[in-house]
Amino acid sequence: CMDLPGVRLKGDKHLETEGPDDKTPESCRELCEQHAQCKQSIFSQGNQGCYLFREAVAEAQEFSPSFNSTFCGGLEDKAELKAMLDKVYKTMPYVPPIRDCAWAGDDCSKSKCCANVPVPNWLFTQFRWYSCYKKDQWFASCQLDGAPAGWDGEVLGHMGTREVPKADPGQLTQGTSLFCFCVVMWKNPPKQAFWDSEADVANNIRSTKRSIMACDEHAFFEGSALGWGDASSINNIDS
Repeated sequence: CMDLPGVRLKGDKHLETEGPDDKTPESCRELCEQHAQCKQSIFSQGNQGCYLFREAVAEAQEFSPSFNSTFCGGLEDKAELKAMLDKVYKTMPYVPPIRDCAWAGDDCSKSKCCANVPVPNWLFTQFRWYSCYKKDQWFASCQLDGAPAGWDGEVLGHMGTREVPKADPGQLTQGTSLFCFCVVMWKNPPKQAFWDSEADVANNIRSTKRSIMACDEHAFFEGSALGWGDASSINNIDS
């Protein structure tokens, strides 16, 4: 048998049998090996389920760490099983590696990108961007408005944005979802008699199921007073 960790295969033609007692990926595979008619097994960590099939299908239902699938056959089937395994993993969604960009003041000579967000004006119409500037052969740092005096000044990189390439034909995609959130100062009353408080607005969103409630997932967070700050942010409701 050949294991496909992290894979939930598609399958029909179930083979009815009693599941293993210890319910692990290994015991599920061994159960398939014990039945000559079993060509494929799927183990689900979520419900501790072991499912056997009379036919092997080289097509993934999903990729998830909670699943382990197995192809089984005779020694004469080894090359065919390996080809099926390779076919399944070729459809695995591409997950780009996380870029470990540097924060302002840290060394960015290796990552060549900056983690800090741009600094806007109070209208958010203009932005000052961080760039990674070379100081010397040993150090570089993310700075606003150019390299400090006396630095080499070579620009090594900018913000950590990137473009993910398109999936190859037949390759599964990760799909998309929308997470929305709202920051609310629940206890602050409105400053004008004709205004609603932030709590009133948030509770209306909840009761009408509008705004962030229409997203795939949502959350409300407790807010705090902005204070005078640097005037780079404005309140939607002046509580």
